[in-house]
Amino acid sequence: MKRLIAVFALAGICINAMPLSAMAGCGPGTGGAQSTWSRAVCGPVCTVRYSPGGVIDHFMAQVANLKRDRVTLRIDGPCISACTMAADKARPRVCITPRASFQFHNGYYCPRGDRFRPAGFYSRDILAWVDTHGGFPGDDADDESLLTMNYGQARTFFKACA
Repeated sequence: MKRLIAVFALAGICINAMPLSAMAGCGPGTGGAQSTWSRAVCGPVCTVRYSPGGVIDHFMAQVANLKRDRVTLRIDGPCISACTMAADKARPRVCITPRASFQFHNGYYCPRGDRFRPAGFYSRDILAWVDTHGGFPGDDADDESLLTMNYGQARTFFKACA
């Protein structure tokens, strides 16, 4: 499977490497992987069972789709890296299940690999949570650690799915 290197085109920011097909499963009860969060693909609910992150621009485009199509994003498993950014930006349209978790890390610039704090991509309350839990991990190129927000913690920020 081809791997897609996440690049934020305007700033040359990489966030993660991931197979595009693993980004999101759409619709409750579906097992297939989709990379588009729109009513045409998902219906009224897009379900993320596992997202390792990816291209920031792609995720932000999916947030625009959710808002335009009035689709609910159901987080039903790990939401990592750029997925957390999208969930935060789409928060009014997001619900979470008890299986939901969010994993955060520092970003890095391509191609050098220099790390940066991705503060500009998150709301103040999410940043405050990250800061009170030790900050964004991954200060150097060899550090792949993640900061995890579990379901109980995430309920402070996201509504539970009905």
